[in-house]
Amino acid sequence: MAPVFKGELRLVAGDLGGPGNLDGVGADARLDAPGGMAFNAAGDLHVADTGSGLIRKVTPNGAVTTLAKLPLPVDLAIDASGSTFVLSGPFGKYGETEMVIIKVTADGKQEQFAEFPLLRDRMDTSHDCANSPCEFFPLVGIGIDPAGNVYTTQGRRVIKLSTAGQISTLGVLPKVAKSIVVARSGSLYAHIGDANEIVRMDAAGKVVQLPDILDAHTIIRLVLDQNDDLFVLDQVAGGASRLLKADPNGTATHARDIALQANVEGHTLGKGLAIDKDSNVFLTWNNTLQKCDQHSRVSTFAGMQASYGHQDGIGTSAAFSSQDLPVAVDGNGTIWIAEPESYSLRKVSQNGQTLTIGNKVRGSSNGTSPIGADASFFAPKSIAVGGTGKVYVSDLKYRDAGPFPSSISANDVYTGKPVPLTTIRNVSASGGVSTVLESTGMTWGLDMHNLVWSNESLNLAPYVIASDNAGNIYVAETGWGSIRKYSAGGGESIVGSVSREWYGTGQAVFSTLTAMVVDANENIYLLYDTPEEVSYLTTETHRIEKVSPGKMPVIFAGGKTGYADGKGAEAKFNRPRGMTIDDAGNLYVADMGNHSIRKVTPDATVTTLIGGGPKGKRTGMNPSLENPTGIAYSAPGTLVITTPGAVFTYQ
Repeated sequence: MAPVFKGELRLVAGDLGGPGNLDGVGADARLDAPGGMAFNAAGDLHVADTGSGLIRKVTPNGAVTTLAKLPLPVDLAIDASGSTFVLSGPFGKYGETEMVIIKVTADGKQEQFAEFPLLRDRMDTSHDCANSPCEFFPLVGIGIDPAGNVYTTQGRRVIKLSTAGQISTLGVLPKVAKSIVVARSGSLYAHIGDANEIVRMDAAGKVVQLPDILDAHTIIRLVLDQNDDLFVLDQVAGGASRLLKADPNGTATHARDIALQANVEGHTLGKGLAIDKDSNVFLTWNNTLQKCDQHSRVSTFAGMQASYGHQDGIGTSAAFSSQDLPVAVDGNGTIWIAEPESYSLRKVSQNGQTLTIGNKVRGSSNGTSPIGADASFFAPKSIAVGGTGKVYVSDLKYRDAGPFPSSISANDVYTGKPVPLTTIRNVSASGGVSTVLESTGMTWGLDMHNLVWSNESLNLAPYVIASDNAGNIYVAETGWGSIRKYSAGGGESIVGSVSREWYGTGQAVFSTLTAMVVDANENIYLLYDTPEEVSYLTTETHRIEKVSPGKMPVIFAGGKTGYADGKGAEAKFNRPRGMTIDDAGNLYVADMGNHSIRKVTPDATVTTLIGGGPKGKRTGMNPSLENPTGIAYSAPGTLVITTPGAVFTYQ
């Protein structure tokens, strides 16, 4: 009987922080790689939310709403009428070939104000990019003077756009611009080059070099306050930050310390920087807006930062990786998670108690001590629970290069290096780890036409595994293109095939097997994703294939990349990463790129169970998700879902 879900998403372990585009107040809102920002006359902060492709408005009480949707907004400025001019790109049909400035009026109307190709920095005005390799310079910075003229830079060129959109060159900087601000006097300040150099360009294009700024370590960004005073955000030793105030002649004083590290989780402090009328400093940091008052007190103004890592504990005190987290559930409701980034497994009880299985050191040793403290994992990829409650994990190990398998030509193999072998590991209820299978089948590298016998194997993936209710284990041997069944009683047989997709086969399909499940009739379902770096080569990519007993694989649902419900090929997925099956034969897919959970009935009808709207972790009866990667069904009606840094249940 098919389960009936109430529709409630609950957090089991980890936290709700991370990127997204949820509207809300303060910590209920989510931002995704926010960039440039500026205050309007009413005191609202407009933010170029680059990762979500949105312009967000943040009121003085921290309420975040969405003003406009447009591609890759990176910086913005606001004119006296309240219109927002957004610097957007780089992008293009055939690569990063252009940037645009888009005008968004106060009532939300959009129009393209100017378009710029990405040009080589030359002083001869030809900008023909004739030589190879070509040096491309994106537009950097945007500002507006009181007359409504818009300014930006490309390489060393300072570009002026009149209110009618007429483009001219105001002047040429001594070095390439890193950031700019435009004062009400009409002067433009630019941070240039790789050192701590700041210049001022007047309305006639004349450049004045300012003195070195007060032993600045690394200038991050410039900003003007409401009085037109120039401030410099500076990173000091150890990554800490401070704000310096500079007078028109470049003499600087220490304004305040800012207790934020300049780089955390890959998100850079100060891509966005603004000062309000009360001299509070607002900065972007780790997918949040931070507020630093005049007393250097820092608080999160909007958004919630993620706490990725590896920490055992109960509920929100536990921390998980930001990468894929394959998941399975045993008959007692215990959640088992493969965490490749930490070379370990995580065991999560129903009350959210999280423990680590493994010593978190890359290796392939077994162990019998409680919670696997003396065992090690190399790259745990796929995890399954058999009908008997046994937990199985696919992993890698290495042995010295030996004789070539008879079916492989020596010309296809990198010889003389360690050989990656897929292993199937068994984990007991107490955490003891043993190896039940070592496969001599090969795994494939990203080039897909050579077998990889290298210890540089971050791109290698162990086999995808699955189990059925009888305790049989199924192994998808992607290198050999076969599916092997290991019976609970000890037998072994090939029961299906995996689509062989690599250069040289003449197929226009190039994708990666990410998950596999088996139904009660021994039909096997295979889930395929496509790496972003090769997605432009593919046709039918993000899909589910069905392998009936004795049959070849056929596409069951999906194909073209995108988001659409429908039957069979009408449906679209985007980077699907995990899949599970319930007792009635319904499939559930963790559709990572669409931040959703999709349900697929036995007749291949695809619907959206969770998500399909905004991105971000939100619990309750109106849930949303961020990049779900793992999913497992637990009878009588619970889905366990993993996202970066968190574990959820859906009932």
